[in-house]
Amino acid sequence: MTELLIITRNQETFSHKSILRAADKLSLNVEVLLSHKFVGLPEEPKHKLVLHRDSGISFDDIDLVIAQHLEDAGLKVLNSSKITETLRGKDKQYLFFKKHGLPHIPTFLSRGNLGHRDLPSYEEYVMKTIRGNQGIGVSLVKDTKSLLSILDSNHARKDERYLVQPRLYFEKEYRVLMLNNQVLGVIEKKLTSDFRANAKRCETKKSTLPKDFGPLIEKINSLLPNQFLGVDIGINNGEAIIIEINTTPGFEEFDKLHNSDTALMLLERNI
Repeated sequence: MTELLIITRNQETFSHKSILRAADKLSLNVEVLLSHKFVGLPEEPKHKLVLHRDSGISFDDIDLVIAQHLEDAGLKVLNSSKITETLRGKDKQYLFFKKHGLPHIPTFLSRGNLGHRDLPSYEEYVMKTIRGNQGIGVSLVKDTKSLLSILDSNHARKDERYLVQPRLYFEKEYRVLMLNNQVLGVIEKKLTSDFRANAKRCETKKSTLPKDFGPLIEKINSLLPNQFLGVDIGINNGEAIIIEINTTPGFEEFDKLHNSDTALMLLERNI
């Protein structure tokens, strides 16, 4: 019997290799299903745990089909296909935050030919692809005229899979790593020359959970129970605002700063 099945499309990441090493420590038999290179759904699956680790900017949701198939067969999938689908794409995350009254960055979507009167007025804008990771596909736009030009160009190319937000100057930004409703630890991010606060683009240090984050984390746990999440939170004018929730968080920087083995905890607490 294969105890662990990993759904992924990238076997070269630190996180994937760490999971394989942790599985070896625990003497677990592992199978890897590449979501971009397979034929047929697994028949009569009998894995103890399925790790859904497919992420990135692809608009192909075949990994969700695979995960749903495995859940229908009674397997435990972390993260669940329902949670992953709910939070896949920054547009869907915006709806989730809005629906549940979670503090978030003001966001708007657009389609078609626009005029200046149609655009919310901000000093600076941030454009984000609906799907993306590690800051890829994120652009800083300096004024409304420039934004309108970009949106018109995207419309002409028939690619309008973007959302637009005002640029907020966060006093501090945090990545909170959570597993099964417990906070594993916190990283504080400090912007350097790049406006994107991805761990590979900014300075980071080990931190602790700010006390006033408690109610927000509790609410996230109640809405997204027993998952593995990376929650990005910024402080703007003294208020905690959710920037993004990542359902396939990487943990290379986290393990380095906290001197921890996230992959081992991930398996030990779920198998």
